[in-house]
Amino acid sequence: MRMYLSSFDVGTRPEQLVGLVGGQLRAAIVVNALDHREVARAQWLESQTIKLRALGFAVQELDLRQFFGKPDRIGDTLKQLDVVWVNGGNAFILRRAMKQSGFDVAIADLLERDRIVYSGFSAAAVIASSTLRALGYVSDPTEVP
Repeated sequence: MRMYLSSFDVGTRPEQLVGLVGGQLRAAIVVNALDHREVARAQWLESQTIKLRALGFAVQELDLRQFFGKPDRIGDTLKQLDVVWVNGGNAFILRRAMKQSGFDVAIADLLERDRIVYSGFSAAAVIASSTLRALGYVSDPTEVP
């Protein structure tokens, strides 16, 4: 299982992300934690795309909303990637998008088989923990896009 998690942005050692990935450096950015803030979502998608491209990644967006109700399709999409970069934002909104799209199950399977790198910051890091209980202090669990 390979992960690169940061508290904010690409962190202080983004070259380690490149080292973890190897391969063709095919990346997808998930910004669904900002689905409730369209302007911020677009700004973060652009800034993270620029930063990952500067590291040598071929970047595309992976909008989990396109897979809502179709969880059997996301696995095939993830198999075409070397790394998934998950942007920060509201962890509860991100968790819902992961569940409704089947991302949560598909990424766990690929990580277990060491077929992909899971990376990102803030909500991406805390969503990997066993509980979201304490997150109600920093993210609004009732906020819905």
